[in-house]
Amino acid sequence: MWREAHESGRVQVAAVRASDFYGPGVHNAALGDFTFGKIAAGKTPQVVGEIDHLHSFAYVPDIARALVSVGEADDDAMGQVWHVPNAEDRTVRELLELFASRVDPDRTSKLKIQIAGPFVLAIAGLFNANLREMKEMLYQWTRPYRVDHSKFARAFWSDPTPFEEGIETTAAWYRAQ
Repeated sequence: MWREAHESGRVQVAAVRASDFYGPGVHNAALGDFTFGKIAAGKTPQVVGEIDHLHSFAYVPDIARALVSVGEADDDAMGQVWHVPNAEDRTVRELLELFASRVDPDRTSKLKIQIAGPFVLAIAGLFNANLREMKEMLYQWTRPYRVDHSKFARAFWSDPTPFEEGIETTAAWYRAQ
């Protein structure tokens, strides 16, 4: 619909898409309250799917920067899809361990992770609508999930925030809560 509206000349529009995201203020995300928030509270993080496949995650300030970049671009950027740059893909396990090291360095080696697979998700979905809806997106968490942002990088910028910096800022935010 947005492309049709753009092509007909009714609006100037572009789609800016981000992979799974994280950052200060993020609650309802894979790297939000059930993972980073639990670690910050000294509890066991809860994840869905496989945690040892590479996965793309975008840092929220980078998403904002990408929106501004596309919004301020020349008209030829309109009518296109742009994928927000993300730091080099890492596994969920690596990112949880990195976060734990920023919140409580002594806990990193002892970090336990509670993993819900498809069966547990199906059962829990009987009682929770959000988990029931997540079942259709489980494919993103059972194999590598990598976003190609090379088109965006060629047109705008290609220096997304490194995980070490983004997770440090996110950990500081959680510590202040």
